[in-house]
Amino acid sequence: MKTITLVRHGESEANAGLPSSDPALIPLTATGIAQAAHWARSMDWRPAQIFSSSYQRAQHTAAPCAARWQLPIETIANLHEFVTLPPDEVAGTTNLERKPLIDAYWARAEPAHCTGPGAESFLAFAGRVDQVRARLEALPDRSVVFGHGMWLAMLVWRCMGFPVDSTRAMQAFRAFQLGLPMPNCCSYALHGEDGHWAIRFAAALPRALPTPGEQAVQIQ
Repeated sequence: MKTITLVRHGESEANAGLPSSDPALIPLTATGIAQAAHWARSMDWRPAQIFSSSYQRAQHTAAPCAARWQLPIETIANLHEFVTLPPDEVAGTTNLERKPLIDAYWARAEPAHCTGPGAESFLAFAGRVDQVRARLEALPDRSVVFGHGMWLAMLVWRCMGFPVDSTRAMQAFRAFQLGLPMPNCCSYALHGEDGHWAIRFAAALPRALPTPGEQAVQIQ
C-alpha cells in the first residue's frame, strides 16, 4: 500500500489578515516560515519525492523539507488553490474585505458560474483536483505534496465519492470544507492502491514553533 503525505502551506499574509493581490504570489509570514522549518525538522522519515503547487506560499513551505533531504521540488500545475474571485477586481484587499463577495459566491452555489477573468468555476476547480487525483497512483510511495486548504478538502471530498455538479452538492462541499480541520502546515496521510484511497488527519507531528533565535532553514 502506498502512502502520500499532503501538507497545507504555512501561514500566509492573507491568512494573517493582510492585503493581497496576485493569488499565486502571496508570501508566507514569519510564522509561516517557522511552521515550514519546524515541519521539516519534525520528519523522522526520508521522502521519496517532494511535490508542490506553483503558488509561492506552497513552494516556500516545501523549501525546508527539500533542503533537509537534498531533493528538488517538483511542481504540479493543477495543485493550486481555488480562485473564486477575479484577482484584478479584488487586488489589495484583505480576506475580511473580500468576505461579502465570497459569501455571495457560495450562497449563489452555481457550479458552472465563473465570477470573471482569472477566476474559475466550481466545476473547473473540481476537475483540476480530479486530474491530480488520477495521477496519484503514479507518484512514488512516501511522496510529500505541499498544497492548499480548499484544494485538499476537495481531494478528500472526491475520494469519498461525493458529487460536485449541483447546487446541493456545492453547498454540501462548502459546509464540509469549513468544518474540516485544516490549520496552516497541517498534514494528511493518503493511503491506497489500485485507485482506492483512504485519508487520515496526521496529527502526530509536534506543533511547537522555534524559540526566538533558533536557526530556521532559509528560503531562497
